[in-house]
Amino acid sequence: MALKIKLSRPKGENLLSSFALRIALGAIAVCALVFLVITGYYYFKYQGIVDARLKEPLFANTAKIFAAPREVRPGQKIFPFT
Repeated sequence: MALKIKLSRPKGENLLSSFALRIALGAIAVCALVFLVITGYYYFKYQGIVDARLKEPLFANTAKIFAAPREVRPGQKIFPFT
């Protein structure tokens, strides 16, 4: 059994406001579509870059760390020359 839905067209004074509403909703839909396309493009572009970097070891091409950070105690001067 088929379901038929009929929408009546506005008549009289509401014709202009209904047309303006349809134009506004169409513009919002187009802006949302453009936003989603641009966001999707950059998402997939940078997803590949991030995945490639995560596959490599973290410190593969950098110098090794052989020293611990300096300790600062309460009352100690941070810069000894000041």
